[in-house]
Amino acid sequence: MKNLYLILKGMTIGLANVIPGVSGGTLALIMGIYDHLTEAIGNFFINGKKRKEYFFFLLFVVGGALLGILIFSRVFTFLLEYNQISKQITYAFFIGLIGGSVPFIVKSHNDMSPKPLRLIIGIIGIILVLLTLFFNQGQGDVTVETSSPLRLLWLFICGTLSGGSMVIPGFSGSALLVSLGEYETVVGVYLGDIKTYLLPIIVFSLGAATGIVIFAKLVEICFKKFKSGTLYFILGLIVASLVQISLKIGSGFDFSLLPLVGFCLALAGGFFLAYLTSKIKKQ
Repeated sequence: MKNLYLILKGMTIGLANVIPGVSGGTLALIMGIYDHLTEAIGNFFINGKKRKEYFFFLLFVVGGALLGILIFSRVFTFLLEYNQISKQITYAFFIGLIGGSVPFIVKSHNDMSPKPLRLIIGIIGIILVLLTLFFNQGQGDVTVETSSPLRLLWLFICGTLSGGSMVIPGFSGSALLVSLGEYETVVGVYLGDIKTYLLPIIVFSLGAATGIVIFAKLVEICFKKFKSGTLYFILGLIVASLVQISLKIGSGFDFSLLPLVGFCLALAGGFFLAYLTSKIKKQ
């Protein structure tokens, strides 16, 4: 049963990582596996005594994440693209889910009183995410030039930044790819002909793995030495990500009765799910 829970949590994280504006790291934090996840990734090659434990933990979580991407990503992509009503209801659910994590994060440490330095750190987190809105280069070309070393180097850098952002709660790796102008490129590569795109797939995946390992270790150190400040930084990222998602609903919001009721129900459902998952003890 424990392993089944890990797989289901991994599926949730995997789904979040393919939807721009939704943070897999935040959901890992809500579900109580974030600390163990960053520890396992950051220390896998360092702590030989716990490597077996880390291996099976990552096997179930990462395996679940891959299943989540394969099974549910197309469903939510369809809902976000079908029409304005399905889009705003789907995003309402994620706003509720992510917003519902805030009380859990605040209560996760015994000293979260607002102090000037902590507030500044939180504001920095907000600014970092909102900056991506101003540097959005539009969508990239899904045709990847595999013979260009500079293009492959750029994909590796994008993979590193995206992978690193996946393990930071409140920061969406897919949203970062949108801002870098490479979201459609990466989606097109992974959903395209594997023989044609094998090299860019390998390059981007290596970059993502590098970013995940580096940032997971960095986050683990920050949690151990500066937990309050790190949590304020994460809260800043979450607040900004909520703004980012809200802007995606934007100008076309349908205020008629049934869509508005659906929006409110989805919002409440997201909050309720965040509450339930926050009650599950860390596995």
